[in-house]
Amino acid sequence: MNVAMRDKPIEVWGLGRIVHDARYALSLGNRLAYIGSRAGGSVWNALANVAARGHGTGGLGVAGDDARADLALADNSTLGIDMTRIYRATGRPTLTMHNFPVPRAGQSHEYRTRPRCPICSGLPRSAVLDDGAEIVGGAARVRLGPAVLLVDKMTNRTTSWARQLRARGWTAALDIGYPGYLYPRSIGTLRAQLNSFDVIVMQATVARFLVRRLDDSIAVLAEHAGAVVVVSEGAHGLHGFDGRSTSASGFEVAAPRCTVIDTLGAGDALMGGIITALVDSGHRHGPIHAEPAAIHQWCRQAVDELPPVLASVGPRGHLPGEPVSLPLDAGGSECRICGASRAPQRVFA
Repeated sequence: MNVAMRDKPIEVWGLGRIVHDARYALSLGNRLAYIGSRAGGSVWNALANVAARGHGTGGLGVAGDDARADLALADNSTLGIDMTRIYRATGRPTLTMHNFPVPRAGQSHEYRTRPRCPICSGLPRSAVLDDGAEIVGGAARVRLGPAVLLVDKMTNRTTSWARQLRARGWTAALDIGYPGYLYPRSIGTLRAQLNSFDVIVMQATVARFLVRRLDDSIAVLAEHAGAVVVVSEGAHGLHGFDGRSTSASGFEVAAPRCTVIDTLGAGDALMGGIITALVDSGHRHGPIHAEPAAIHQWCRQAVDELPPVLASVGPRGHLPGEPVSLPLDAGGSECRICGASRAPQRVFA
């Protein structure tokens, strides 16, 4: 763990499964070649951004018992995230996400991420939160003082933790992520889960889905949840609503004017920036009492800090550290990169 962060009280805890990010470059013939790995995952990238601003952060989660987890835990620890409360599940690999460039007409590359391995075409069943007895046991088993809880997916497990911790004086923040996993949810379930958080950040695609599904505007959604809701629209900036009063007040922040090399990780950095601004304001836990103008300023501060992220390749390109290669025997007879039970089909760079 970063020595400078070791003695800091933890102000923000993240809950999520550990993610190993494999990075690729294009070789001759535009074939993908593995160039190394870093830790990844929205909750962990957001925590890394909060830690980079000098705040104490820690992780609660689940990883596989493999070299991918070793690499991800070491990377997160080096950046200042306390990783001592991670459950190691046997029998499943750590979740791997693959970040790779795609040639784009008129420009150098567009960077994308996906869970299916480009080396072996595998999509292994990786370790999940419910593989951790400590996580399944619920927040009541965690003896931690009130702080900010950050989660990066709205599930029964994460919303249960959010409710339990809020009852103990915590603040709960949610980055919804991509909308696909929400489609099967009933209207009642969606409303109940959204009402479990104090701060909700979502992409515009999620906002459009929720407006259609709930037949409500985002302003009304914010009022029902009594939460601060922020909608990110990429190059169009963001807009948000403060629903803590009976009539939600809205605000907008323009996107930064800067060179954009890679947008991967920008949403994670935005989430981390909002949480950083919240903690910078003196808020540590419990209901948010700041004035609407202050919340608007938190979002503006978070957006103003995005240019270095957008100018770097990968979610952590703006943070200290470089990709590290997995050991050659990382998977044994499995795929070295993702851990799928299939032999690699290509020679690694």
